[in-house]
Amino acid sequence: MVLGDLNAVPWSAALHDVEHDARLSSSSDGFGLQASWPASLGFFGVPIDQLLYSRDLTVTDRRTRAGFGPSSHRSVWVTLAFAR
Repeated sequence: MVLGDLNAVPWSAALHDVEHDARLSSSSDGFGLQASWPASLGFFGVPIDQLLYSRDLTVTDRRTRAGFGPSSHRSVWVTLAFAR
């Protein structure tokens, strides 16, 4: 699992290369655009915070919420489960 501010949007070629080469999936797949930065723009920001996960897992929920403290990012909340 890779989680963090990757400074890459879901449609980034570099992010797709990482996903492909590491055989990871993006938690944003199927959940639409969920902006995470800058927090001050809310849903009008850019989705640059990512969670990439192995195919042994599945995403059951993904959301962004207000950040904690003085962060300039919205929080990304992802619920994972073991894949069947």
